[in-house]
Amino acid sequence: MQKYTSIKTILGLLLLLCGLYACKKEAALQPAPNPPFFTLPQGNQPYDDTILAFRDKYQSYILYKFSRYDIAYEVISTLRVDAKPANPAYIDTTLQLFNSVFIKYYPETFLQKTMPYKILLAASIDTNNAGLPGTEKLLYPSITGTFASSTTLAIGWADSNFLKKQYPRRTLREWLTYAYIKHAVLSGAMKIPDEFVKLAPPYYKEATSTPGANGLIGTTSLVFDLSIYWDFSMYACYIASRPRTELENTILRPGYDTKGLIRQKYEVVCNFFRNEYGIDLQAIGDQP
Repeated sequence: MQKYTSIKTILGLLLLLCGLYACKKEAALQPAPNPPFFTLPQGNQPYDDTILAFRDKYQSYILYKFSRYDIAYEVISTLRVDAKPANPAYIDTTLQLFNSVFIKYYPETFLQKTMPYKILLAASIDTNNAGLPGTEKLLYPSITGTFASSTTLAIGWADSNFLKKQYPRRTLREWLTYAYIKHAVLSGAMKIPDEFVKLAPPYYKEATSTPGANGLIGTTSLVFDLSIYWDFSMYACYIASRPRTELENTILRPGYDTKGLIRQKYEVVCNFFRNEYGIDLQAIGDQP
């Protein structure tokens, strides 16, 4: 009888331990969510409701109050970047431009896959190549008012100084498309197709001396920009902001595209967006 009681006691302890283990195991499968890195809303204006809805839709934080660390985080040492705080009177206008010159052209499936986690709205963005003698403390306004890194998309249009210039919508579409696509490829949300990489020059800095022959389009004042990421993003923004007839008379013209590399890369980019995302980049470019 005593032996039977001991067995019952042991079995009871084993069942208790199994129950405790099961509870632990179940708890481990349902960890508490981590708090967000940023807190919204940052104010109490009507556009804050738009920003909250945007976060809920894309899990993306639009910030108009941020530190220099937020824009310079993970920026390579050969570049200096800073941003002036957004003018509150132009935040809503900038949000509307973001929608009308970029978001409205792309399907939700694409936006959900590629939307940056952090989007900074600023009055202007200033950059410079770091380390050049005599320019260590100088920063120059970005002409496009955009900046992209692996963690950030910054839009420096939230100020009257930028908006009063009344840039054509195609130009704004080009600039924002470049920054958005560049962030997508830098962050890994989008992979540059192998066919494009195979057509890239071995050394970008040297290739800029004869851009057409080396399959390059567009320019940059930032040395660090010269890379496969810059190259691919430049093609995407050119195609999405110019009608086919214009491209045929400029970058695709045999007198510029002397080796046919630009036309090959043009086709690769168009096919990639069409096959991967169901996006006709040239159809976007053909729109006013």
